[in-house]
Amino acid sequence: AESRLHLLTDEFFLDVFEVLQDEGVMCVFSDAQKYMQQLAQSLGKIKKKKKANIITLDTDHPHEDFGGIRLYEGLPPQGCGHVVNETSYFDRFWEHGKRVRRFY
Repeated sequence: AESRLHLLTDEFFLDVFEVLQDEGVMCVFSDAQKYMQQLAQSLGKIKKKKKANIITLDTDHPHEDFGGIRLYEGLPPQGCGHVVNETSYFDRFWEHGKRVRRFY
C-alpha cells in the first residue's frame, strides 16, 4: 500500500493511531479489493511490530486474514461507524457496470 500517490500509507495510519481515542474506530471501506488487501497487509505489519494496538472486528462473517487484520466483503455494520448506506459519486460509475462488491 506504500506509494507516494496513496493517502493511506503506513505513516498515515501511525498518525491516526496516535490521535485516535481509546475505543476509537477507524473503518476503511472501498470497492478496490487488491488495494484493500495491500492496506490490510500494511496494517498487519504495523500490528506485528507492535507499533499500534490494532483490534479488528470480531464477527463470524467470512473474511481474509492478513497478519491478524481481517478483510471483509460487503457492507460494514454500524459498529464500524457505517450507519447509513449512501450512494457516492463513485457508486454511479459502478451502477452502469453492475458491480456491487465492497470491502472493509
